Amino acid sequence: MRGSSRTTPLATALVAGVFACSKTQDPAPPETTLPPETAPGLECIPFEDTGTWSANDTGGTVTNLEPSATVRILQTGDWTLSPAGGPWDALSGLLQVNEYPDGVIDTGTDTAVDTAEPPPCDVVFSVSGTLAEAQNCPDCDLVFEVVWTLVEGDPGPCRDPDLPIDATHWRLGYSAARETLQFDYYDSGVWVDWYTAVEQGDVMRVGYDTTKAVAVEEE
Repeated sequence: MRGSSRTTPLATALVAGVFACSKTQDPAPPETTLPPETAPGLECIPFEDTGTWSANDTGGTVTNLEPSATVRILQTGDWTLSPAGGPWDALSGLLQVNEYPDGVIDTGTDTAVDTAEPPPCDVVFSVSGTLAEAQNCPDCDLVFEVVWTLVEGDPGPCRDPDLPIDATHWRLGYSAARETLQFDYYDSGVWVDWYTAVEQGDVMRVGYDTTKAVAVEEE
């Protein structure tokens, strides 16, 4: 056990014996040999260093780091920036969220790979925002105060722990140089790249595409 201070009786005896062997003694009287059965206490036991050391063989115990199940998360949307031609002070649009177990994307064709079943997570959020008073994102050109509204689907089966929640407010900052929307992570003051964001005129094409390991409940 790491950090354990527990000491066994045998270890105590051996330590005592070592100290007894190394302690400076007063001039001893003439040596008297006692029969083994009458020798008192613990004898001084000589130790021999063989100079050899062997590590335990841990072969075959490497942990399998391959996840047993994964989910591909896709979040996409085209958001309108207004007024047209800028300078922009508002945005609005939809965010389509889909999740595909084991990374299989439904194309609508019933094959051995594609069952044509809808993804378990299929929801749509609307997003609307206005220019924030505090433009405090270090790498951003614009910061928006946005509100999310669930307009379609059930987010219950979705696995993304940071999926927007209906009627919640976020702060998102747009960086043209990084082509990202950064998220003031739950008002912590820490800005995190959250979505890819490519500006096309007055439209911002937003996306998020990742694959994560997930736990599978045993039946």
